[in-house]
Amino acid sequence: MNIKQPFDLFIITCGRDIKLLRHFFLSYELFFRNPGKIHLFIWKKEEHLFDQINRPGNLVIHYKDAVEGLGEDDFRNQMYLKLISDQYVETNWYWVVDSDYLICSPLGIEDFFHDDSAYWFFRPWSGLPEQSWRTGSERFLGKEIPYLFMDAQSYVLNREVLRDLRASCDVSRILSCKPLPSEFVIYGAFAYSQHHEKYRWVNLDRDATLCAAYVVNQRPPTYCELDEGVNLSSIGSAKYAVLWSHWDKSEQKMVEFLIDAQIREFGEVRVEPDAQPLYLELQTSSLSRDDFIAIGGAYSDGWVKAESVFRLTVLMPCELVLKLKVPLCLLHNTTRLSLQTDATVRNFTLTRRNHILRIPLKSDVDNIVRLHFSGGMPEPDGGRRLYAQLTQMFVQPYGWNPLRRT
Repeated sequence: MNIKQPFDLFIITCGRDIKLLRHFFLSYELFFRNPGKIHLFIWKKEEHLFDQINRPGNLVIHYKDAVEGLGEDDFRNQMYLKLISDQYVETNWYWVVDSDYLICSPLGIEDFFHDDSAYWFFRPWSGLPEQSWRTGSERFLGKEIPYLFMDAQSYVLNREVLRDLRASCDVSRILSCKPLPSEFVIYGAFAYSQHHEKYRWVNLDRDATLCAAYVVNQRPPTYCELDEGVNLSSIGSAKYAVLWSHWDKSEQKMVEFLIDAQIREFGEVRVEPDAQPLYLELQTSSLSRDDFIAIGGAYSDGWVKAESVFRLTVLMPCELVLKLKVPLCLLHNTTRLSLQTDATVRNFTLTRRNHILRIPLKSDVDNIVRLHFSGGMPEPDGGRRLYAQLTQMFVQPYGWNPLRRT
């Protein structure tokens, strides 16, 4: 493989991950050695966030809005876009990354290839969680898949392989088929059987040293929170880290890694990471509990996270209502909330089982809302700290209270 030839990147992002993407961009400009173009997919509605970050000069923006067939499930959307990504990139081989990747050492095309064959990593199927990916992917391809082809975050795709895959099956089915498959299991299995010569197939059970990626593990047993003890030395000789964007403090760790990586490589910090807040905007016309979860303010089961910040713009003065359910064991002055809006800070102690929080909003301005929960209790048999569960979220005129009877 010519180690000096351009090598494109393909990324799909969403609003809540753009704050992480800016750190990936900086790591790319500091450490990537074979720049082709970066092809990025976003929604048009997220451009106001994207315009706030520094971007590489070789960035090409594509809009999800222009792709026929995409729906509300952005997880399925990104799987489908990866399976048609060859239609957008310009190099025959290209690297598919996510916003939460971070390059920590000089990285080049030679780290992904052995001669003219790209590395693809696999291992035998094992635990129960993997079997769901297996079932969905095997039904999608209509045949048995011998290995797990998605266990290492090192995904170098080939345009010819993807074209042949689409000629053999309708990849748009990934937008709706059940059970849910994995796009990388599908691609890896197809390449393994139909284009075996294009890859150097590496069994991770026998040799994991060739993988340039280090996956920062979550903290058991719930795997909902980042292991805060991880640092740059934890990744060993790996060239880049993957930090899982759904964690609290993922961005903090990316900033730490970026600073330490520059000191290790250059003896100094050449570029300070931009850690200014990017405020995700909630749409008041269809505000719901799920919107708060989507911006990272709560876990999927509704338990609020310690910190959350968001922006709301309303046409007339009104109030944002959050209905919180507090566990009985936390009603003895143990759950506290600090709320800031418009430079005004209010402090609460949640002493009722069902707590209704009313947040005043001004009209025609950006209402920045900051929530900070403290106290709480450790999750029994889990790794989180529990404060309260969000059950409802909506905007209403002042003085109108549909919850009084609940």
